[in-house]
Amino acid sequence: MPMKLNSHLLEAPIEINGCTQFVVEDVAAYAATVLACHRYGEESDLKLFNNDCKALKSSEVVTITDIFNYNINTSAILKQIHSEIEDQLNEKPAVKTEIEQLTNQITELINAEVLNHELDLELDEITIQEVLIALGVKIEVDTDTLFEKVLEIFQVFKYLRNKKLLILVNVASYFTTEELNEMSQFASLLQMNVLMIEPKSTDANITQYILDSDFFLTIKHGKMK
Repeated sequence: MPMKLNSHLLEAPIEINGCTQFVVEDVAAYAATVLACHRYGEESDLKLFNNDCKALKSSEVVTITDIFNYNINTSAILKQIHSEIEDQLNEKPAVKTEIEQLTNQITELINAEVLNHELDLELDEITIQEVLIALGVKIEVDTDTLFEKVLEIFQVFKYLRNKKLLILVNVASYFTTEELNEMSQFASLLQMNVLMIEPKSTDANITQYILDSDFFLTIKHGKMK
């Protein structure tokens, strides 16, 4: 479903449909836009909403400002994965019971050592989610290039059912025109919305809303392949 963006810089909302670039050429305005994305839902004048004018919640938006250091295994993603594994175990009572028996044995062994400690210590029962955390259950990251990392981020984002919009800040300069086109095509294939906030336009076949230094907005439509 297409999304829309509006702010004090715009006279009318712009549409985010698939992979869309919002280019802000004025340095101060660009910085303010990036900050507004980062603070969305708090002290931001940025408005994000769907075609029914329903505002997106901050929890429905993922903003990546540092693509190099972004960790796919965020706490929100891991929490969802662990919860789904626990749901799988609930459908296999025999397996779940076996795991609980083993964790109880571990708890009893550790409790014996806790009781023998010089200090008065206590411990809680370990849950299945805590076992998954202790075992380091997470997404396997196997990417050799930044381009592959972005595609993997797209796949993970699509997996997160409660996320509606992915915002990438200043990433276009790291990729060739062909790579940007592939990213756009991949986003379309996954039927997801990606907003790229950029300081300058590109030659990619991506719809670009270009706000120049005089704050005049032009639209450069991407060519469908």
